[in-house]
Amino acid sequence: LSFLRDTIPDLHQNMDLILWMKEFTQFGFGSVLLFVLSGIVLTMIVQSSSAFIAFVFVLCQSGWLRFVLAAAMVIGANIGTTYTALLASLIANATAKRAALFHLFFNLFGAFWILILFKPFLSVIDQIVFLLQGTSSFVQLSAIPLGLSLVHSGFNLFTTLILIWFIPSITKLLERII
Repeated sequence: LSFLRDTIPDLHQNMDLILWMKEFTQFGFGSVLLFVLSGIVLTMIVQSSSAFIAFVFVLCQSGWLRFVLAAAMVIGANIGTTYTALLASLIANATAKRAALFHLFFNLFGAFWILILFKPFLSVIDQIVFLLQGTSSFVQLSAIPLGLSLVHSGFNLFTTLILIWFIPSITKLLERII
């Protein structure tokens, strides 16, 4: 994180970039969707959701990105990380192709439901952060890393708890597709 913090350019000296970023924060839930999309694309470029999420931590701790939009980028990173598995599966056997396709389906399904429940989901995350640290991820920069970690873990836990009941049906669907 220190390396990333030191290598990220000082945005305060580049007002054009700050103004450009601020343009995309004024659309309400549309901004959330734009930041999910940017999380997808940037994770595909970086080819590592862990490295990208660490980058988002640094942006937040530097005060350049609010918790809500950072959470949207983490959700996008979950989808974007499926790109490497899909790419690798192109030359793999049918089982690997099914696993890669399930990875994509899992993350798209999870993102769909988390975005429908976005405000309540972030509220629960913030309550957990408050219980653990006595402060809010929406207010205190030092609470954002825990909040984003819980967003990432909560996303995967929530999606798993729903999809685990449908594994036989999903398996049959994947076998029909591939």
